[in-house]
Amino acid sequence: MQGRNASMIRRFFPAYRSPKRAYEAALNRHVKAGAAWLDIGCGRTLSGDPELNEELTRRAGLIVGCDRDPHLGRHATVRDLTLCDAGELPFQDDTFDLVTASMVAEHLRDPQKVFAEVARVSRSNATFIVFTPNKWNYAMLVARATPYAFHLLYKRLTYFLNRGEWQSFEDDVFPTYYRANTVGRLRQLMTQAGFEDVRLERLSLAHSFGFVRPLYALSLLFERLIDRWPLDVLKADILAVGVKRPAVHTANPVRTLEPARLIREQGVAVAEAVSARKGRRAAAGGGQ
Repeated sequence: MQGRNASMIRRFFPAYRSPKRAYEAALNRHVKAGAAWLDIGCGRTLSGDPELNEELTRRAGLIVGCDRDPHLGRHATVRDLTLCDAGELPFQDDTFDLVTASMVAEHLRDPQKVFAEVARVSRSNATFIVFTPNKWNYAMLVARATPYAFHLLYKRLTYFLNRGEWQSFEDDVFPTYYRANTVGRLRQLMTQAGFEDVRLERLSLAHSFGFVRPLYALSLLFERLIDRWPLDVLKADILAVGVKRPAVHTANPVRTLEPARLIREQGVAVAEAVSARKGRRAAAGGGQ
């Protein structure tokens, strides 16, 4: 174990593993050679591990990132980027082998609609990975009880304590609803959308508090205390993995991807993954 807090982890919670590492391990397991991968709410990077990002980019056949962030074009790795709403994905049915949503579910106003869209654009036996906070963790309880301005101030302050720099973060903090943020609710949503063999794991997160050492030590001790049933319901994050059952579709209308929404010229691959369901719809008796 390496990093500035490695000695504290060894002392206070030797079994601790960052939930981000668990998510990265899931990506490494499920990104297959030649796979078509959609990353919803892609932000600016696939994961926090640059070497893994490069490896996954080489391994996958197509990676499409979609987000509502107007600064989507800043993504460090993905070249095919689409500005869209996750509840109205502009892709045809049965397009992707893997769909991921990292730190996205907590921001969904209508998670049932989004999960149905994920099922629609996923191929049979495709994998859906959701990595999201657990709303029963103490940090999430505070977040739900405080206004947007507090979240923004907290992020600015912890970044300053950590890096010695002051940043705005106006574009990086989004409203939260926590409507898919318990193990039971996530399982229900994924099953209803058509995913089976859903595996869920609660993950500990020692909150850094700007890397103030006494507070970090207390956070580690708390996470060690709840690292057992029934207290594990208080853990910070949830990792869910499900597999799409065959022949699950929703009755959403045909959508096409507007060229203006392709953030970079390399988005040709996205355009090929999009739209043109007219022939299939006509054969099924649908109108224009």
